[in-house]
Amino acid sequence: MPLTDCLSDLILSFVRLRYYIFIHLQDPYELHDLASLPAYAQQVEELDRVLLSEVNYPLVAQTLLAENRANVGRWMAAVGARWESLIRSAYLDFDDADLEQFKTWFAGSDGSAPGPAPAATLPVQRHVGRWNSTPADVPTELTT
Repeated sequence: MPLTDCLSDLILSFVRLRYYIFIHLQDPYELHDLASLPAYAQQVEELDRVLLSEVNYPLVAQTLLAENRANVGRWMAAVGARWESLIRSAYLDFDDADLEQFKTWFAGSDGSAPGPAPAATLPVQRHVGRWNSTPADVPTELTT
């Protein structure tokens, strides 16, 4: 799988949330997901509404995409002209088409929004590991 497909899958996982519903008293090992059953459609809609009212996942996904591009740009600058040969050697069967797809992704011209400039991204990195804290610890930018 090409690198850009993996990155696109990661971003889509933030945009298309998958919910799971289990009845723990009857299914303590969570073997039977009920979320896809029509009888639970209303509960899934409610979960979606509540979750999206708490965290702006499209903005988080856009910010992550911008940060990924900025990090790749810093790596490319650090390794200089060797970046292309390093990418080619890191992936099995990486060819010219993959390189062009990577360049398209990096430039933000692949149909996925390039996101805000790195200076405008949300302060996600300084809050890593604190998401299980009280809601007051979550940056307000991520809850609007």
